[in-house]
Amino acid sequence: MRNNKTNDSRERILAAAKRNFERYGFRKSSVDDIARDANVGKGTVYNYVSSKDDLFVQTMNLEAAKLWGIAKQAMQPAQPVPEKLLAVFCSVIEQIMSDPFLSRALMREPDLMATHLHSFVLDLERTAVSWIEDQIRQGVAEGSVRTNDPRLLAYTFYKIYQVFGYASSLEEGERDPARVRSFMTDLLTRGFLGLNAGAANADESQKGGSNES
Repeated sequence: MRNNKTNDSRERILAAAKRNFERYGFRKSSVDDIARDANVGKGTVYNYVSSKDDLFVQTMNLEAAKLWGIAKQAMQPAQPVPEKLLAVFCSVIEQIMSDPFLSRALMREPDLMATHLHSFVLDLERTAVSWIEDQIRQGVAEGSVRTNDPRLLAYTFYKIYQVFGYASSLEEGERDPARVRSFMTDLLTRGFLGLNAGAANADESQKGGSNES
């Protein structure tokens, strides 16, 4: 019973922290305000965190864990790597696009987070890129992925999350999850599985010749 109460308090504190950080940014958010929002005493907050920095880090860790859970649910056993990456991308990006705090944090937006916390988010990025790289190397080994540089491809793939998660210059309809899924399917098919440029041009020429005859 005590464990349930402890977990409930921690969840309320982290949820309140997320709301405050999103609304006011790290610098303008205070532990007092977060405690009030969570309906707990300030001392209770410090039962779970050591500082406001730690509160931000724990909030981000919780959000990262949620994303990883979503990614694992999207993956299927024995799924080819491109299909796996597409499934993970579409499920995760939908979550990021619907969560302003998460998308802004992944972009290390200055109004949201302090500069000294950037290294923590960069560590999350490195972990994600390494996982994507491992998947790509597996795809190269099984023949389902074509690339000469798995590391750069993994980094590029990760950065697409930021493009669609944060890209404020895109209209709302341009960030529609169904449209993004269609785009990513085409990108993966052509980029990871497609013919090289020479073969693709030759194939188009053959089609043209067939049409002329």
